Amino acid sequence: MPSGASTYFEAMVRRDGEDLVDELRAGESELVYFASATCRHCEEIEEPLSRAVARTGLFVSLVYIESSLEVNDPSSDYQIVRSYLSESTDNEDIGRYTPWLYYVTPEGATSILSGTGSETSEDYYFRLLENNFASTSVSRFFAPSALDPEVLSVLVDSEDEDAYSAYLETIKKEAERTGKKVETYDYAAQKEDNPIAFCEEFGLDTFENAVHVGGVSYPFPSQEATAAIEDYFA
Repeated sequence: MPSGASTYFEAMVRRDGEDLVDELRAGESELVYFASATCRHCEEIEEPLSRAVARTGLFVSLVYIESSLEVNDPSSDYQIVRSYLSESTDNEDIGRYTPWLYYVTPEGATSILSGTGSETSEDYYFRLLENNFASTSVSRFFAPSALDPEVLSVLVDSEDEDAYSAYLETIKKEAERTGKKVETYDYAAQKEDNPIAFCEEFGLDTFENAVHVGGVSYPFPSQEATAAIEDYFA
């Protein structure tokens, strides 16, 4: 992801509605951002918010409304996502207005950013995101410039069912239980752009699922990775 990203489409990931709903039904925690091409406030905050998202590296699912026709179209990505969230959270107003950023978990949806404000500072949005998500297990999407040896970092291909299930059942659950910081990088989201550069920080010449902590990378899942993970969350 370019650090100079200044649009929603550069900084976030536009999602297929059914794919996103499937992930939410499976218990994934997601940042979901609703925006519209016809929304003045969306346009006003697009550049500062996009730059802030790019700085954090957070994976933000973009639900974007191209035209007013999509608002009432039950087959549109917008209506598919909004209908699911309205029903699952018992909140008929969720996603009704733009721009709006929600943190959606199996327990419900928390409003992080609502759309009628006039804040246009990149630093404001950066602090908002970091303060809410620096110590959570929300996926971080793009490779960092350097891995923090004191933090457990995970490189996992979300399209690898076995490895991703192992990640959800071990690392993500422990991160949520303990509140310890975990940086998660989804190889599937980046592999078509620059897969080798994406793996270099983990000391890999080619991709493999891996964890990194204490300056050392381990294949994941493996006995070595399990020991390192248990030590980290102990």
